[in-house]
Amino acid sequence: MAEGELKMIYVTGDTHGNQYKWIEQIDTVLNAEDTILVCGDFGIGFWNGRYWSEEMFFDYLSEQKYTILFVDGNHENFEKLNSYPEDMWSGGRVHKIRNNVIHLIRGETYCIEDNLFFVMGVGTLSINLLAQKEFLGGRKKCHQRKNTTMLERI
Repeated sequence: MAEGELKMIYVTGDTHGNQYKWIEQIDTVLNAEDTILVCGDFGIGFWNGRYWSEEMFFDYLSEQKYTILFVDGNHENFEKLNSYPEDMWSGGRVHKIRNNVIHLIRGETYCIEDNLFFVMGVGTLSINLLAQKEFLGGRKKCHQRKNTTMLERI
């Protein structure tokens, strides 16, 4: 990254495992050290394309210098998604698909670029309402908060 160049956080959704969309429309705008956040329907289990298998495509993504974060949506293969190793990243639990391809788990909070993000999904809305109230009422700077999930603090 050139001196003075800003890191970007791009937000999108509904990639649905479309390799063509990723290569032609998304990959072309991302620079080194940028982050893209896919808000649902990343497409785990649906990335098989005409030329690359899903795992080959993830290998391609792992060679890129940007970071891919995603929140699961209803168009994921949850059995496959949950088979990836769980790890801690930026203060919350994640599934690491590759080092730079990271699934943000619902109910967790993450410190990203000195901002605190709380991940929730429609399927867990009733549980997350209490967590959201806690989050909105008790925000803390990322470096001051404990390394716990929001639900553990309720």
